[in-house]
Formats: sequence, structure tokens, C-alpha cells
Amino acid sequence: MELHDLEMRDMIYGLAKAQNVSEMYKAWLLAPYSKDIKAIVCLEDYNKKVYPPDLARLMNSGELDIIPYFQSEQLYFLDVETTSDMFKSSTGQAVFALDYSIMLDTNYASYIHQFVNRKERSFDYPPFKKLGLLLEHNLNYDYFFYLIENTKGFSTDHFNLDEFKAKHSDIYKNMISMELFKSIDSKIFKTTGELQYGITVHEAVETTDEFVKSIFCSEIGREFYNEFRFVQKQMTLFLIGMLKINFRSGRNAAKKTTELFAYMHEVVGVYLDREMIIAHKFFDKEKGMDIFRKLQKNMEMENLQAIIENIAWDLTAPRVMEYFMARIGEGRYFLPFFLSNDEGLKNLFKLYNVKAVILDNDGHAISITDPVNVEYFEEKNCKVDFEYYFSDSSKRERFMKLEDNRKNINNLLRSEIAELSLFL
Repeated sequence: MELHDLEMRDMIYGLAKAQNVSEMYKAWLLAPYSKDIKAIVCLEDYNKKVYPPDLARLMNSGELDIIPYFQSEQLYFLDVETTSDMFKSSTGQAVFALDYSIMLDTNYASYIHQFVNRKERSFDYPPFKKLGLLLEHNLNYDYFFYLIENTKGFSTDHFNLDEFKAKHSDIYKNMISMELFKSIDSKIFKTTGELQYGITVHEAVETTDEFVKSIFCSEIGREFYNEFRFVQKQMTLFLIGMLKINFRSGRNAAKKTTELFAYMHEVVGVYLDREMIIAHKFFDKEKGMDIFRKLQKNMEMENLQAIIENIAWDLTAPRVMEYFMARIGEGRYFLPFFLSNDEGLKNLFKLYNVKAVILDNDGHAISITDPVNVEYFEEKNCKVDFEYYFSDSSKRERFMKLEDNRKNINNLLRSEIAELSLFL
């Protein structure tokens, strides 16, 4: 699935601008290989809402810190099977299973451990009250992002179970608590407030052991979390470049963005659509940039580096959501959400409102916003030669740089951090 094939570009633009079903299908048919991909599209002129009612109500009321991936829940699902089902149906409606899950951040994973292990728990404590809402409404959730984010403290890629328990006992204990939390009978909790577990502690330990072995002690598992560690490091590299350009230059936002395009090509080795748009908004000092408010020029380098790495994990969160959207779920489609009380992370999702996402059979996802990338940067007077930047030769050059980064990312980060320190 080549993002910048002509037919794909036309389809992406059409989906970004589509307000109703007719406009959406007109765009969808522009790509001759639409039979091999599927899409989820937000439509303003479409009255069907797809989120589970309890989840939607809690989100809209602000009772839960749930961050949706899409800009609205007026979603239309596009693929050959669904379209065929729709035309075959006497009602003109396709019926299919739709799965979802709420990803917990590290803070909420820690709250669960406290919740399960505290003999007396007060629901006046806001995090416990919010965990109670998860239980009362029997919402789906997972802790994959917590596990991915916490690999940052791992010193080796090779574990056996006993080594993992010894080196990462805090993560291991949290995982056991989360298995117990998942088994709580939501009906009993809702009526009595009591925690009645569906499994024993011993069974929670056994389940956790199997999960640790599959994720951290197997080759496939290591490839899984190593890929996201690399994504986070690439995000760190992007942020370093953004800050270097911002700190050393008194130029305007458009010129800084043009410099960052060159940095992404020459150093990072990949074009990051979401992050480039966010970077321009940062350079332009737009409102809602709370996630970057701690990044100041006169900071101690050690503190700045820690903040950069944490923000890089926040930037990785949407990528994790896209990974699972493209690969997992018990239904025909999977919708990801995020649970976090981090205001900076909430604002991050608002800085790049996802209008649609295209998914292929190989597990890749392309997110689409409106305006689309080229249109956005042209409106902001960023002088970028997009034809050259997205030409086959330029894409090959970035691919070679990306492969080199996979082998040398740690050394590259050290040298780029050292250069950033010269501008503080």
C-alpha cells in the first residue's frame, strides 16, 4: 500500500473531504485496488453512531478520561465484504461484529494494582472512582500500551521467566493485579460494590506467567515490543530535530517546517505525517500545545532528555492504536481508545484529528486528516517540493536511512542529543 501512488493520493483526498456516503464511495472507487484494503471514515452527514452506548455516555460526560482515536463516532466501514452484505440485505444494512478496547496508560495500570491490593478503598479517590466505572459498565480494556511503554527500562532483549520476575518485579506484580481486575464480576460490583474475582491469585499468576513467556520470552514477542521501542526512538529523534531547529533559528514557522522536512529525510529516514503537522503547529505557537510546554531552552540537558523521551512515548500511542486496529479484534473491525488523565496526551490527539484510516491485509494503517498533508502545508506557505520529496528515489533514500537507523539508533540518538545541547 503506497501512500503516494497517484490513485491512492486521489482516494485519500476524496475520503478526507467526504461528508456523506455518496462522496465517500466516489472517492473509494478511485483506487483500482480498493478490493485489497478497507477503511473507516468519519462522515459529518451520517447519523449512525457506532460506539457502545455506555462508553459514549461516559466519554461525553467527562466521567472517564477516555481518548478516542477518531474525530467523531459517526463512522462508516468500507470493504468489499461489508459492501456485498449491504447490497444482499433486504434492509440495505450490513450486520457484522464490531470490537473495541480501551488501552490503559502506566498511571491507570498502577492504580489497578493499588485498587486490587488495598483492603479499604475509597471511591472518593478519583482514580478508584474511574476504575469503578470501568467495572460497573463492563467496558473492554487492555494493558498492551502499559507493557510496551515500560520496556524502556529493559536492559536486555532476552529473558526467561525467572529473570523477568527478578528484574521487573513491579511490572510482573501489576500484571497479576490486572488479571485479577479483569476477572471481577461486574454485576456483583455494580449492585454491592464488592470485588468478587472469577479466578484465584494462583490462576492469575499462571495466566501472567504464560503471558510473560509469550510476550517477553519468545522471539515473536521480542520482535513485537522491539518494533515499538524502535518507533519510540524514532519519535525521540524527530523531537530532537524539531527542538534543534526551533532553538537555533529565529525563522518563521513555515521555514522551520521546511528545515524539518530535510531533517526527516536525511536523519530520521521516514516521513511522519501526524508529527510533521504537529511540529508546524508547535513552531507556529498555536494553542493546545500543552504536551510541549515543559520543553524550554534553558533546561538542564538531563531533564530535557527525560521529557523528550516521555513525549516520544505519547507520540507512539496513536501508532500502537493503529497497530492493533489493523491486526486484532474479535469482530470485522476494531476500534481503539485510550484511558489517560494526561492533559498533554489528550491535546495531542486533538492536534491531529483523524478523519479516516485505511487498513491493508498486511497490517498497515494510513491515517487521514482534513486538510490532507500537502494541502495543509501549502496553506501554511511551507516551501516543500512534494513531488521530489515523495518521488521513488527520495523514498528509496529514506528507506536506506531507516534501515541504517535500525542498526545504529542508539549511537545516532547520543550524537543528536549532544548536538541539541549546544543550542540550550
